[in-house]
Amino acid sequence: MGCLTSMNICWDVRGRWLKTLQSALAYTDFIFPNREEGRQLTGETEPAHIAARLREMGVKTVIVKLGAAGCYVESPQGSFTSPGFAVQPLDTTGAGDCFAAGFLAAICRDPPLPFAARYANATGAFAALGLGAADSAPTVAQLEDFLGRHSAS
Repeated sequence: MGCLTSMNICWDVRGRWLKTLQSALAYTDFIFPNREEGRQLTGETEPAHIAARLREMGVKTVIVKLGAAGCYVESPQGSFTSPGFAVQPLDTTGAGDCFAAGFLAAICRDPPLPFAARYANATGAFAALGLGAADSAPTVAQLEDFLGRHSAS
């Protein structure tokens, strides 16, 4: 139908995600596992190996969240690591969700993937500066200000 699809997975305490999700992966444009979620899905521990396995399963672009270290991105155009932002986190609850939202918000503006990764890293870092998940998500103005004042580490 021409729509972009994304999957921001969460912790799978029962170990059933791959069985449940596998048929949808071929239709997934973007997936956002952290390293542990990636390990649960693929059995791999290194970001490049996690991404390679998920791409073999049909995902077009894999973004492995690396917390304060940033992210690893692998797509049909190639792969790269985008550094995180050095901040003193108050609470990381919801930072990964904000990261995915920031990446997708950037993609909707049609930038190159490295910009979307930087924007996502900034969104996740900003979210970690607040307390709780919902109230820590930045507005576009707050994020633009953050990006203007901080450089990636």
